[in-house]
Amino acid sequence: KKAKEIFSTILALMGEGGYLKLDKEPDVYHEFVAEKYLDEFNCSIGKGYCISLAHYFEINGDLAQDPEVMFFVMDERTDEDRNINKLNVYPMAFQQALPPKYEEFLKVDKGVTLVAPKAMRSCCSFVNGWLLNVIDQQSIEI
Repeated sequence: KKAKEIFSTILALMGEGGYLKLDKEPDVYHEFVAEKYLDEFNCSIGKGYCISLAHYFEINGDLAQDPEVMFFVMDERTDEDRNINKLNVYPMAFQQALPPKYEEFLKVDKGVTLVAPKAMRSCCSFVNGWLLNVIDQQSIEI
């Protein structure tokens, strides 16, 4: 539930523009970026959209993920009803630059197919801890 509350706060901070960049202490922490990258669409588990949450660092002049997690977001809340239980978030993929790693949990192609449920649970566990670190590092109020 705590991760869902954090995610809800990040979505609110992204606003209508669908983008958020936090870099409170650039000499200490990697910048954190949240970005909507697919508009709302219907699929087999419901209507939703995709966002990316990432920490980035620079290597050889290029930005590298440390890590990036892509999510499928189903948000049925309204301005009048902000019930957190109407927000569902599922990790779709995980990637990091060093060491190179890419895992896909949900594939969106003419619907949604659960590709790797065990790996998805492991990613959820990682994300729960990671989001707690992000709010601490960037001083986000929940």
